[in-house]
Amino acid sequence: LGFGWSRPENRDGIVYRWISHLEADVYVDLPATAPMDFWIQAAPYYLSWKQQNIGLYANGKFVDELVCPADSEFHAYRFVIPADVLKEGRNTLTLRMGYRYRAPRDKRELSLRVQQVLLRAR
Repeated sequence: LGFGWSRPENRDGIVYRWISHLEADVYVDLPATAPMDFWIQAAPYYLSWKQQNIGLYANGKFVDELVCPADSEFHAYRFVIPADVLKEGRNTLTLRMGYRYRAPRDKRELSLRVQQVLLRAR
């Protein structure tokens, strides 16, 4: 993990990290390029009047965007990354959020709670 992530937290046996900025980076080293599925198990910081958007960029190129359900539960989200935006060696996957919010009794501004990320060849 790169820029934008908080330290790991554990609540009721569930380990996760918050994205505490409007974007966060995931670094991935690939031996070759191929289409990939990028899965993220995540929950937005819930605001009843707003839905969280998540955009995915691979090496600075836009891949796709989705909208989280209007709740605070963890959901699995999948992005399909085409081979032409990936490269051999180090790749930077950037998650860009629609909003972040300062939680009561917390000094951080939070956008997305992430339990797991997974990258698989298609």
